[in-house]
Amino acid sequence: MSGWDWNTQPVYVVSPVTGDDCGVLVPTGDGGFEDQNAAWLAILNTMANPAQDQNDPSYDATAGLYASYDNFDPQNPGQQLSGNDGFAALSTGQPIVFHPPNGDWETISSLDDLNAYLYTQEQRSSAPPQD
Repeated sequence: MSGWDWNTQPVYVVSPVTGDDCGVLVPTGDGGFEDQNAAWLAILNTMANPAQDQNDPSYDATAGLYASYDNFDPQNPGQQLSGNDGFAALSTGQPIVFHPPNGDWETISSLDDLNAYLYTQEQRSSAPPQD
C-alpha cells in the first residue's frame, strides 16, 4: 500500500479467494490516510460491513468479520466483529475470519494479509471470478 495515491485512485476491497466485491475506499482528497493503521482500519471497516443491497434476495446477513477460534464452525460463527475489533485482534496477533457476501469463510492472520484484498480499478478484472 505504500506509494498509493489515495487522493486520486480508489481502491477496491475484493476477496482474493472468490473475487467477491466488498466495497471501495474512495479517494480522500486530503492527503490520504494519516498512517498505515488508519488505512488498515478503513479496509477492516469495509469488510465488517460489505456493500450489499438488503432488498436483494441474495443478501447475506452473515457477511462480515468474526473472531477466529479452534475448529471454527461457519454454521455457528459467533458474533460479528466491528472493524475496530478486527483491528485490535490482528494487532495483538489474533487471527480473524472474514465472510464476504455469499462467499467462502477466509482466515486473516495478520494486518499484512489485508494487502491481498486490495485491487485497483484496472486489477479488478484480474480478481478471481465470483462463484
